[in-house]
Amino acid sequence: MNSANYINYYEDLKRGTENFPIEFYRLTESHPRYVMELHWHMDFEFIRVLEGNLLLTLNGKTFDMQKGMTAFIPSGLLHSATPQNDCIYDCAVLGQNMYYPEACWKRVKKIQTHEQAVQSVYDAKQLQICRYIWNLFDAHTNTEDSGLYELMIRGALYSFLALAINEYGVSDVPADTTQSIRRINQAKHALEFIENNYAAPLTLDTLAASVGMSRKYFCKFFKEITRRSPIDYLNHYRIERACDLLRVSSQSFMEIAENTGFHDMSYFIKMFKKYKNITPKQYQLQMKN
Repeated sequence: MNSANYINYYEDLKRGTENFPIEFYRLTESHPRYVMELHWHMDFEFIRVLEGNLLLTLNGKTFDMQKGMTAFIPSGLLHSATPQNDCIYDCAVLGQNMYYPEACWKRVKKIQTHEQAVQSVYDAKQLQICRYIWNLFDAHTNTEDSGLYELMIRGALYSFLALAINEYGVSDVPADTTQSIRRINQAKHALEFIENNYAAPLTLDTLAASVGMSRKYFCKFFKEITRRSPIDYLNHYRIERACDLLRVSSQSFMEIAENTGFHDMSYFIKMFKKYKNITPKQYQLQMKN
């Protein structure tokens, strides 16, 4: 399984091959991105829960996905996922340049551009549509013949999209969605600002100014979208970046702290223990074992 870095708020990764852009991931407790951080991409994504339960957040709304449930995440949605109760889950990400026959593309494009909305989370009792998603994952797991592999995955994908559009779609996006999309875009802008400037000294006023909001309104707005205060999210993001460096870099702890926006070593260690429950040294040793 590919262990791509999920921490980029806007994820722009190459998926699979040019002709068949799809990647599969199995997420267990040993995976460095077991907790899916808030991000978005212009690709389609499918999720299935194999064990435990997964708290999936889509554009600020949280769904408690139980074992057997599946999800479809359209282009551009801010999403994150928190596994619980020894959760094991699979993700499949389909690149936006996936080929569709012309007649199909006209319908798929409406989903990509949010002209048409389809249901995102499916209960295990919705057997037929869940079966198509499971078939997509099972084709990857069980099929070695490359030609048959692609055929089976495309078959499952097309079958899902046809049923989703026909049975679970709406012809027009609700009118109040325009305001919602504007808010989500503002959130994306704030998150991109954090991603691009996390190593610099950032204040609440700086973050609020990045999206043209007052300090008070920004705090309320940001927490509604991310479920964290802006400073809490900033520190959390910095620690995730520090974890990346601890896994692959030969830098000292002091250098890593400074390169992720912490200019006080004791505060860096305090924040690291807050979010990871261990020290940076313990984390580094754990990742090497």
